[in-house]
Amino acid sequence: MRDVHFYFGRALRRHPHPLDGEAGEREQDDEGNSAQISLIVSCGVITDVLYRCTTCCTLVALCEHLNELLQGKGLNAVDGYTADALLALHPEIPVSRRGRAELAVRALRAAMKTRSEGVLS
Repeated sequence: MRDVHFYFGRALRRHPHPLDGEAGEREQDDEGNSAQISLIVSCGVITDVLYRCTTCCTLVALCEHLNELLQGKGLNAVDGYTADALLALHPEIPVSRRGRAELAVRALRAAMKTRSEGVLS
């Protein structure tokens, strides 16, 4: 089963990559957790989702899962990801940690905003 522990473990095994110049603004929640995402795109297709976030197991796992979900998809796929949709894939996340999904999705939206502003300018 691919749960939070699976994605957290996979994130630990990945080589860290610096965020590129098109990283979105760093998003933060009321508990001091933060996330920042950069979308790597080639020919309109997402090839990687780079992220930097605080070391909350749940937040790291959700960012890692977004990486998996978005790789190989077009940029328009980003709009389909909401905190509720992400949480539906992880019913094991306790209520006290469910806000991490909102933070991850806000960071994803910030990355899209930065990317679209860079394309338009």
